[in-house]
Amino acid sequence: MAKRLIRREKLVPDATHWVVATPENTTTYKPPPRNHELYALIGEIASRWSFIELQLDACIATLADLGPEITACITAQMMGHMPRCLTIKAIAHWRGLPEIVKAAEALQNKLHEASEFRNRAIHDRLLIETKSEGAFKDHRMSKKELHYGLKEFDKGQMTRAIELIDKRSGDCSSLLLLIREQVYDYDT
Repeated sequence: MAKRLIRREKLVPDATHWVVATPENTTTYKPPPRNHELYALIGEIASRWSFIELQLDACIATLADLGPEITACITAQMMGHMPRCLTIKAIAHWRGLPEIVKAAEALQNKLHEASEFRNRAIHDRLLIETKSEGAFKDHRMSKKELHYGLKEFDKGQMTRAIELIDKRSGDCSSLLLLIREQVYDYDT
């Protein structure tokens, strides 16, 4: 039996470029230059998200009655908001604080959408199409959006992500205030 080979144009790979080839054409993408304006948006999202995690760490520290250094030893092993919220709920349950358990669960659900925006900003590689200079994301399939491959970069989505993260940061602050009100018994 003869081999049934697939005939294609041979592409010489370049480690700095991403090439998409179809029988009709070949499109080349490259990483943007280091000073590209879109990196600032991605960095802003990462920075603002880190503040959310810091606030959740403060919630854990307060509930567990630990200093920030010891808390960091624990929370540095946690990836994202989910294990932090679960920890807050567990400690609040142990302390007999059902209002905090409920608030932490609500916050955990609210943070999910913001977390997805953050993940797409951080984990999807940014590429520039060499002919049009258009920006694209190399989308890595997320749980919610079952898409894999190149998508046009949506700057508006990044702006919405920042707004949503800011909103959720306010929710984290509210939870921390609630925890402080219910945990501390101040001597008068």
